[in-house]
Amino acid sequence: MKTLIKNANIYDGNGGKPFYGQIAFEGDSITALGTNIEGSFDKVVDAGGKAVCPGFIDTHSHSDLRILLEPAIKSKLLQGITTEVCGQDGVSMAPIPPEFSWQWRHSIGGLEGDDPSINWDYSGTEEYLKCIEKNKPCANYAYLAPHGNIRIEVCGMSHEPATEEQLCKMEEVLRRELDAGAVGMS
Repeated sequence: MKTLIKNANIYDGNGGKPFYGQIAFEGDSITALGTNIEGSFDKVVDAGGKAVCPGFIDTHSHSDLRILLEPAIKSKLLQGITTEVCGQDGVSMAPIPPEFSWQWRHSIGGLEGDDPSINWDYSGTEEYLKCIEKNKPCANYAYLAPHGNIRIEVCGMSHEPATEEQLCKMEEVLRRELDAGAVGMS
């Protein structure tokens, strides 16, 4: 569908001053940006002088659990956030060995919240990301493999310093999680 947004105060995301104009797009691609775009359009939206800009990125999000419940996290979308980076602060949803899932779920409930409809029958990032995809989110998500989860997989709930052998195993777990779709480590 070809769409035109007119009468927009455009912030193009390049750091320059905003300008008054129009934006044409087809599907999810911008096809023209200017002050007088010609053509026929399936839909014309009058922005009424309001700001139009690229979506914002929440680089420190804690929507890890919420995204499994709500395809559209309205509080984020209403702020213009279209991309979230989850897995923050070294604690999140995956990886988590099944023998620690109940205890971990209870531990992070204060940060992430909890919901009885969430099924924690996954162990790694790949399965967690599939759960997100199954929910068909309307925003973009990037996931950081949390160091606390990685440590639990290797050391359990021990508070003892990791041994050299355990540190090497944590590196292997991190590599696995990166290969499974995590974009980095928190």
